[in-house]
Amino acid sequence: MRPAYAASVREPWKTPLIAFVGAAVGVLALLPLAHVDPWSWVVAPAFLAAGAVAQARALYSEGGPLRT
Repeated sequence: MRPAYAASVREPWKTPLIAFVGAAVGVLALLPLAHVDPWSWVVAPAFLAAGAVAQARALYSEGGPLRT
């Protein structure tokens, strides 16, 4: 079975780091907005954390454009 990550992304500590950066982007995007719904503070970071990991898997997979 082929790995979903290339060797540069496959280390176990990089997946939580990528997810944390995605969640941080979600939080930082909400900070300058006024009257943000409380659910936005939950959904936006979670959605962007999952999206960042999915994007890394897609870009660094064997058929992806950033494979090494």
